[in-house]
Amino acid sequence: MPEQLNCTLSTEPDRRTVLWIRGEVDVATAEQFRSAVLHTARHGKRMVYDVEGAMFLDASGLRVLRALAQEARRLHHPAPVLRGMRPLLARSLKATGLLDAFAQEPATPFTLTRARIGRRAAVPAPSA
Repeated sequence: MPEQLNCTLSTEPDRRTVLWIRGEVDVATAEQFRSAVLHTARHGKRMVYDVEGAMFLDASGLRVLRALAQEARRLHHPAPVLRGMRPLLARSLKATGLLDAFAQEPATPFTLTRARIGRRAAVPAPSA
């Protein structure tokens, strides 16, 4: 059974906002992913998107990441940070020409601990 998508927010000690992405991003969850990602992009300049827990990200997910990069440029924000990117996602972003649109950070024990105990809030659901 496919893993459900879960997107939650937290604030790190350096005051960056992190969107924790867990589960699978595919055609069934792409709209939820898009809503969470673009909502956070519009409401914060210092955004980190922790994708280490994203077990699968298909072409619909790549389209959302492209929209994120475009939105950051439109708003004159720094390049969004992708943390904990798996090799397959990095190869997919490189093949689509999107890799350079993102800053990258490795996953660290701190980020893994923060994911479990940090102050987190659910991302608002899309408006009906």
